Amino acid sequence: MKCALYRVDTGRPFVADAEIVPNADGSVSFRTPDGFWAGQEPNAYGVRHDQPATETPGVYQRATLQGQSACFVTRPQDAPQGYYCAQGQVY
Repeated sequence: MKCALYRVDTGRPFVADAEIVPNADGSVSFRTPDGFWAGQEPNAYGVRHDQPATETPGVYQRATLQGQSACFVTRPQDAPQGYYCAQGQVY
């Protein structure tokens, strides 16, 4: 399914276009059309930390998705960093 992630504080896009990919551990990752896993820089809200999609998504590229909320918690000491997730598909 295609999606876009928007910052809760500003409404600006964090990930403008991605595919939601479920991971075996229950998290999701966001694969961009240019071949990267979109991720959250540790403890720097709104700063991307991407990795090539040829590799397995790392901890910075894994999020919890509940309804329309996506949340990255990159390290145990970091605060949760939430985004609004707009999802859709072609019909």
